[in-house]
Amino acid sequence: MKVFNEPLFELIHSLTKAEKRFFSVYAKRHVVGEKNLYLSLFHEIEKQREYDEKKLIPGLKKKGIKVEYLSQSKYYLYKLLLQSLNIYHKDSFADAEITELILQVKILYRKGLIGQYEKILQKAKQLAYKHQNYLKLFEVLELEKLAILSTLENHANFPMEKIKLLKEEEEKLIHIKSEVAQFEWMEIRFNRLMVEHGSIRNLSQLDAYHKIINDTEVNAGKKPVSPLAKISYFETLAIYNSLSREFKTAIQHHLEVKSLFQSSPFYLEDNITSYVAVLANITQCAINTGNYSLAESQLNELFEISNRSDKTKANVKEAKIRALVYYTLLYLRMCIHTGQISKAKRMLFNMRKELTDLTGLMGKRNSMLVEFHIAQIHFIETDYREANKLLNKLVNDSYLKLSVQLESIVKIFQTLVHLELGNDQLAEYLLNSTYRLINKDKEPHRFEKLFLSGLKKALKNPFQSEEFKADLIPLRKKLMELLKNPFEQRPLDYFDFISWIDARLNDKTVLETLRAKINPGGKLPDGVLP
Repeated sequence: MKVFNEPLFELIHSLTKAEKRFFSVYAKRHVVGEKNLYLSLFHEIEKQREYDEKKLIPGLKKKGIKVEYLSQSKYYLYKLLLQSLNIYHKDSFADAEITELILQVKILYRKGLIGQYEKILQKAKQLAYKHQNYLKLFEVLELEKLAILSTLENHANFPMEKIKLLKEEEEKLIHIKSEVAQFEWMEIRFNRLMVEHGSIRNLSQLDAYHKIINDTEVNAGKKPVSPLAKISYFETLAIYNSLSREFKTAIQHHLEVKSLFQSSPFYLEDNITSYVAVLANITQCAINTGNYSLAESQLNELFEISNRSDKTKANVKEAKIRALVYYTLLYLRMCIHTGQISKAKRMLFNMRKELTDLTGLMGKRNSMLVEFHIAQIHFIETDYREANKLLNKLVNDSYLKLSVQLESIVKIFQTLVHLELGNDQLAEYLLNSTYRLINKDKEPHRFEKLFLSGLKKALKNPFQSEEFKADLIPLRKKLMELLKNPFEQRPLDYFDFISWIDARLNDKTVLETLRAKINPGGKLPDGVLP
C-alpha cells in the first residue's frame, strides 16, 4: 500500500549523506539492545523510492523487527532522527548558541546562583542583538526581570535607573517587533496572492497586490524604520514592480534590500538563502532591462556563494545549492538573451559535474526550466533534433501540466521546432492542441492565442515561402501592438518569439537576430560575460 506524505519517509529522504552518516553513529551509541532494529528500519525505508508499507514488511521480518509494533517503531525512529539532527546542527545556527546560553541561565537561576549567570545573560543578549533575533531578546529580557525580582526578594537593593533603562529597552523592542510583524505579514499575504494568481495579466489583478501594500502602510501609520521591517517592505515593493513590469524601479528596491543585508553581516549569514534570492531577483530584472553589466556582477556573486568552502552551517549548504541553481538558470537566460550560445555551452560543459550533483536538489520546475533553456540553445544553433528530444521529455512529464502557461509556451516552441524540421503536419497538430489547451484556461493568454492563430493562417502556405512570410508581417504588427500592454510581455520571458518571426522575415538565423537586437551592428556590448 503506497502512502503519500509519510513523515518518516520524507524526513529520511531529505537527509544529506553527512547527516545519514552522523545518524548511523548516533543510533549505535544511543539505542541499547534494539540499535540494529532501528537502523534496519531506517535503511529499509531509505531504499524505497516511494513509501510502500506492504513492500517494507518482508524485509523487516527478515531482520527481526516485529511488524505489529511498526507504528511505534516508526514514531521512535522519527524522534531519534530529530535528536541526531539537533546535535548535528547545534552549531549551525546563531539562535542555537543563544538558546544554549539561555538554558544555562535558567539552570543557574533555578539553583539560586544569580550572581553566576549575569555574564552569560549579557553574552546571550549581545548575540541576540548582533543577529537581530528579537524573539531571543524577549527571552533574555524576561530573565533579566526575574533576576531583578530575585534580588529584591532577597532584600537587596537594585538601582532604579537600571529598572527604568530595562523598561525603556523592552518598550522599544516591542515597538520594533510590532513593526516588523506588520510588514512581514504584508509580505506573506503578498506571496499568498502570487500563488493564487500566478502571473499577472490585467490591472484588476495588480490592484489586489497594491491594496495589500496600501493597507499595511495605513495600519502602520508610516514607512518602516527598523532594518528587518524595511527588508520585508522593500522586497514586497520590488516584487510588485516586477509584476507590473517596472523592472528599473524593482531593481532600485532590490538593491535597497541588498544594502540592508550587507549592513548587518551577522543577519546576512543567518539568512544567506534569502540574500541569494535577492541577488537572483536583481539579475532577472537587470536582464529584462538590458542592464547586462549589473546582471553580470550579481551572477558573479551568486557563483562565489555557490563555491564557498564553509560547509558546516546548514543554511550555507542550502544557500550554496540555491545559488548554483539560480546561477545556472540566469546565466543560460542571459546567454540566450544576448546570443552568446558558445559561452552557454562552455558553462554547461565546465559545470557538468556540479549540474549532475544538483539533480533532484534544484526542484522540478527549475530542472524543467534548465532543460527548456538547453533546448533553446540547440534550437538557436539550428540543432533542431536535439532540441526536440529535450522537448519530448518535457511535454511527457506530468509536472508540466501543473502550469498551463509554461506548458503552452513549451508546446508553441515545439511547434516551431517541428516547422524547422519540416514536420508540417505534426506542427499543425501541436498548434491546434495547444490552442485547445489555452482556450480551456481561465487566463486570457492573448499573446499565445494571437501567435497561434496568426501562425495557423500563415501555414496555409508552404513554410518559408514568400506567401508564408507575407502572412507573418501583419502577425508581427498585431503582436507588437499587443506587447505595448506590459502584462502581455510575460511569454517573452520564456522565449523571444518575435525574434523567430524576424529571423524568418529577413532570412537570418535566430542567433543573428538576437545579436542584432542587442547591438544593431551585431557586436556584443562590452562587459557581457567575458
